[in-house]
Amino acid sequence: MNLHSVTDISSTGVYVQTEERLPLGEVVALTLHRYGLPEDSPERPVVVEAKVARWGDDGMGLSFMLPAGMDLRLWESEIEAEDRLTEPEAILREFRLAAAISFLCRLCPPGAEEIRQLLREGLGNRRDASAVEIAIKAERLIASRPDAGPLLAHPQLLVRILEDGSWCEEDWMRPLWTRLLVASCTVDGQDNSNLVYIDSLSQLSPVQFRILASACTRSTKFTSGPGVTLSRPYVCKTEDLVAITNKQNLLSIDRDLAYLSERGLIAKSVRTSSLMANENVDITPTDLGLKLYARCTGNRA
Repeated sequence: MNLHSVTDISSTGVYVQTEERLPLGEVVALTLHRYGLPEDSPERPVVVEAKVARWGDDGMGLSFMLPAGMDLRLWESEIEAEDRLTEPEAILREFRLAAAISFLCRLCPPGAEEIRQLLREGLGNRRDASAVEIAIKAERLIASRPDAGPLLAHPQLLVRILEDGSWCEEDWMRPLWTRLLVASCTVDGQDNSNLVYIDSLSQLSPVQFRILASACTRSTKFTSGPGVTLSRPYVCKTEDLVAITNKQNLLSIDRDLAYLSERGLIAKSVRTSSLMANENVDITPTDLGLKLYARCTGNRA
């Protein structure tokens, strides 16, 4: 269908103004969005399947075909005052929230009630939006995998990822939580080994993760026994760290390196003085650092 106006919408369906008359019962994919918003707007379009239920004088009534367990709550209570001037955004936000909850509950049936309560009541609007984005992107990543099959997630992992990831204010870091969620999914949903990586990621600043990511991607890795991955010594120049961190303050960079070392993510420093210009710096990632970076890219290997 082409671009058309919505004149009525509820939790069960929508009326679309159009000269087209599709056959009754035909299933169509509706993309719901607010007119005039750019494609990169935070209020992203929502795609939902609907079935032509009736014809009207100026359009068609369509009945939503929502995924199993999707609990859409439009107009159940009066729209909050802050949403009255932005009603279309409130509607789209509810669609995204309901879709995210539906996916997460399928992914983790034992934690369904806790997940609903967390996203409906426990986070607040801003953190809700971040948690929903993490969930929806994780669903797309899982669906896009050629070997995608039924996957489950441990309740403790899922709730922690939503809680900790929802605090993330850096747009480029939020996908790390999405991929960590994907890497937390297994066939039986009993593996909670990612807790250590959730703890580590939640404690890292954006600059510290940039340093770790650079060390992990640039170093040479090898396997040392079952389940142990090590890196050959990786040394870079102070100037490289300035470029990686976008910081000129060497003392601040030095503190970031010390913190990564204390967390067991890069090799212990053997330097006896503060970071100096034009110095060789060892930032060899540890087994823990390599595994954290791998999980944050969606890889369980």
